Amino acid sequence: MKCSKCGFELSEDAKFCTECGTKVEDKKDSIFCENCGSKMNKDSLFCSECGTKVGSATVEVKKEIKKNVPKCPNCDVELEDDSMFCPECGTKIEKGSKKTTKKKEEVVEKEETTEKTEKVDSKKTKKTDNNHTATLTVTRKKTIKGCAITFHVLVDGVKVGDLKNGTSISCEVEEGIHKVTISTVDKDTDQPIEVTKDRNSIEIITIAKMGLIAAKADIVDVVFK
Repeated sequence: MKCSKCGFELSEDAKFCTECGTKVEDKKDSIFCENCGSKMNKDSLFCSECGTKVGSATVEVKKEIKKNVPKCPNCDVELEDDSMFCPECGTKIEKGSKKTTKKKEEVVEKEETTEKTEKVDSKKTKKTDNNHTATLTVTRKKTIKGCAITFHVLVDGVKVGDLKNGTSISCEVEEGIHKVTISTVDKDTDQPIEVTKDRNSIEIITIAKMGLIAAKADIVDVVFK
């Protein structure tokens, strides 16, 4: 230990300093510098030997040690500096493997990103292969009966517009089977259609049909071109 006054190196059992004669304080009234190990009075704020603030060196040292702890490149467990094998997973620790850990993670992440991109591109390509469309037109012939009734046109349950007497409405539909619904306040009329690669346009011709207690859309023809 060192003299609290002059810093002279003393034996552990010394009661007085052999250099300046200062009485050695009781150990219970003393603390030691966390940076250089010099003995200090318990109420000291700074080390008289190196100037380190009491309570700060330990935190800084621990942070520095934590930053430099090597890790297993396989399971990320902290290792001793001279470890040849990981104590957790048994991976052999090669020289410089710590530096390659981040690269390995980047490679894995890049591979996963590439795989996701390929899947998305595959879906896009598949959709493009079957992306033939046709123009669907619903025409309401002009009639005197039921001329005030409005038709609501839906394709696969999605409304595409309204039809008044003597008007038409058109939309694009993809290849496949679709359900066209012509709806009125009183009644719905369904008409299935199939879009194929050799069909570029489909026209559904309808009129208003009056019943005894209800009015509905009556489909009179379906034309494929």
